Amino acid sequence: MSKALSQSKVYLEIARLGGIAPILVLLCAAIMIGQAAYAIHDLLAAIEDNRQVDQLPKFELQRKPVNSSAYELYASTLSRLTSKIQVKATAAGLEITTLEPQAFPEFLYVITNIQGVQKGIVWEAEEICLGKCAGGGAKAIVKGMVEEIQVSLQGDQ
Repeated sequence: MSKALSQSKVYLEIARLGGIAPILVLLCAAIMIGQAAYAIHDLLAAIEDNRQVDQLPKFELQRKPVNSSAYELYASTLSRLTSKIQVKATAAGLEITTLEPQAFPEFLYVITNIQGVQKGIVWEAEEICLGKCAGGGAKAIVKGMVEEIQVSLQGDQ
């Protein structure tokens, strides 16, 4: 009888759990619906963030070389600073030279004054030679670039 009693307890336990199973299924379904709602909320927030990023400004630096007439103007202006330094306009830029090693301070003076002649032009040294150049002086070739900043919205691409 003990065996029959234990089998009836097993059937009783299975029946009792059978009543709890639908409740557990409903509870799991409610949790999954809640998680789905949070996921949808996060997705909508991410979409809104992307819309706001499209409205942020985008900055681009545009660089254009200086034209040859500007090089001529610079050469004539810088030549007047000192007679010991020769400034010549070339297709590559400005060629600044001196044959006298003692004129190094004046050479540096001319180079440092290039930037101040006109706003909006940035100067780059293509070549600089000091002391061991042809003739023993100093030589520099500098090139000017006009820089402009273009501002647009990131979404306008």
